[in-house]
Amino acid sequence: MKNRAGRRITLTDVLRAQLFILKRAFYAATFPLRRHMFVEKKVVACVFSTGERTEEQSILSVKRQKYPVSRIEVIRNVSPISAASNRVFDLASDADYVLWVDADMLLYEHCTEYLIRLAKTNVLFTAGGLIDPAFGVVGWVKLLNMNLAKALGIRFRNVLRCDVDFQRQALEKDENVVPRYGNAKKILGVHHGSYTAKELFRKAQIWRKKKSNRVDKDLLRLLIKKYCETGNRVLLAGIMGTLLPNPDNSDGESFPESGLANWPIVSGLLELDSDDSLFETPRRCLRN
Repeated sequence: MKNRAGRRITLTDVLRAQLFILKRAFYAATFPLRRHMFVEKKVVACVFSTGERTEEQSILSVKRQKYPVSRIEVIRNVSPISAASNRVFDLASDADYVLWVDADMLLYEHCTEYLIRLAKTNVLFTAGGLIDPAFGVVGWVKLLNMNLAKALGIRFRNVLRCDVDFQRQALEKDENVVPRYGNAKKILGVHHGSYTAKELFRKAQIWRKKKSNRVDKDLLRLLIKKYCETGNRVLLAGIMGTLLPNPDNSDGESFPESGLANWPIVSGLLELDSDDSLFETPRRCLRN
């Protein structure tokens, strides 16, 4: 038997894969026996908001977590993202772990518990995927190991994808530090439960900037497919945002108005009102 790369699969490969599956199953099954080790750890949730429509729902989803969250700190209207992120080191300095939540995230009740299960002393953060009505499965909701971050003396810098840069800084300080991502099929919540045309255009433009201002062909195909299936005209704004070059060539992260330079032209061309129409997450995804 051969794998997709054409490499022959040996008995050793099969046994190694089965052992990996058994180890993960054993770790999950025995977590209740180790739960007391984590309950003693203080988890503080930091919710980052720039006026999202779902801020109140996002905070409520944190309050409903099955794993106890000590308190919630809301960081409002701080830009760029790096500056907002660094507020955590003041507001949650007493935390062992920080649950990192954007105000457009609606977390499932088991989210924090799942991320805690992945935590280890050398893991800078654990992360799990979210379902987005336009972009599909995206990442990530994160649980930051505050003790490790403080010991390394690292902070967020105003660069594009500052979270990736944060991890890079950690590796430069200690090569044994790693992130840990959950199972790709394990969804921990909803990202941006609904989009107006303006919101979707902005999100697509910001994503294009993160992709070195190139067209993300996979995203383009996905948005076109969803438009063909639903006929929802909000998706046309996302398609245009994916196709048009983003004129923002700055090195830093986004501000609330980033990605909207071309919006007046696009909204007039598509005859789309920025607020009236919505493209929403299917109701089945809103349930735990």
